[in-house]
Amino acid sequence: MKVERESNEAKKSHLSKYDGLLVKLAGLLQLVDIASTISDLDGGHYLIDSDHLNRAIALLAYLESHMNRVYGSVKSPEQLAEAALAEHIKDGSLKDGFTIYDVERPCWKGLSKMYATGAVYSLEQLGWLRLLPADNKGKRGRPTLRWEINPKLKQSELKQMAA
Repeated sequence: MKVERESNEAKKSHLSKYDGLLVKLAGLLQLVDIASTISDLDGGHYLIDSDHLNRAIALLAYLESHMNRVYGSVKSPEQLAEAALAEHIKDGSLKDGFTIYDVERPCWKGLSKMYATGAVYSLEQLGWLRLLPADNKGKRGRPTLRWEINPKLKQSELKQMAA
């Protein structure tokens, strides 16, 4: 059931393996207990009891918590591009009036042509950037889109540098 509710495809794939793993793990736990208590295995047949099944369920729940932490720390290329753009804004690499081409041209890590536009628009939605009004007076073609950095962001950066 957890597999069906999971939206992350990687986690869904991971969790789908738990059904087969649960039985094997419970059997292995019981086999270890049997081998440690009986000196001479008679080759008989054993059924997995509920105690070992519950221990296997608890172990898988523990492993699932680790899985969530691992998959939660993985960032998508889009998230990496946003973080890279934010760093370049913080370090002053971009000035007011910059264009998407200004983000793509230096070939900064994580900000390829494929991700630069999305990163700019994402930071605009987060309030880091603002699209400037188009200035196309006396020019032909589409206006060049330019962004400015949020002045509040600049002020907070200056305060941090002064401290």
